[in-house]
Amino acid sequence: MTGDGYVVVGSNGGARANPNWYFNLTEHPDVAVRVEAEVFSARARVARDAERARLWRIMTEIWPTYDNYQSRVKREIPVVVLERQ
Repeated sequence: MTGDGYVVVGSNGGARANPNWYFNLTEHPDVAVRVEAEVFSARARVARDAERARLWRIMTEIWPTYDNYQSRVKREIPVVVLERQ
């Protein structure tokens, strides 16, 4: 979680391509998010530059395997912020 939103990582298990949901979010960024029993509207955006680096560090502290995935692929694994609307 970041601020009042959430962060998702498009690791796709370390596959060469981004996951399909990533392309869906970039094409249709207005989404409904469900976290446990709560459902809310959000807008997705791809984190860039310093923000991505900061969020990547946070996410790899939670799930260190993301660094392993990144080391195996040429693509930059996307970090997506889901901001409440």
